[in-house]
Amino acid sequence: MTSTPTPPPTRERTLALISLRMALTGGALAAVAAIALAFGVQQDDPLHDLSKGLGTGMLTALPLFFAGRMLAMYRHMDEFARLQLTQAASLAFLVTMIVSGGAMALQALLHFPTPAWAFYVLGMGSWLAASVLQTVRLGGRERP
Repeated sequence: MTSTPTPPPTRERTLALISLRMALTGGALAAVAAIALAFGVQQDDPLHDLSKGLGTGMLTALPLFFAGRMLAMYRHMDEFARLQLTQAASLAFLVTMIVSGGAMALQALLHFPTPAWAFYVLGMGSWLAASVLQTVRLGGRERP
């Protein structure tokens, strides 16, 4: 009995798998880092200090993880998908910079701190929203 070889996955399927892995792994890393950091700030002993350092280090490296996964996705994209990603990233960067700049100005004026995670969530959320809007705007049209 001979088995027929399976065809290689399509480009869209490959991108979807990379995207799913990025979301699941990044979410799991962020959750583990947040738990380690929360455990680390409870007391002041070597175990809690190690946990705090581990959580802080993981959260610091998380943007590099996402950047690496995005570069992997970018390498597998065709020109149309690269254009979509670039447009979504540009819009997300614009929104993030405007809101972050406004928050920083208000912090100085009203003397309140904005936690660093809020800027991180803002950046990731605006990129997700811009990507979804880009996809909805094109509405499944065929590529040129």
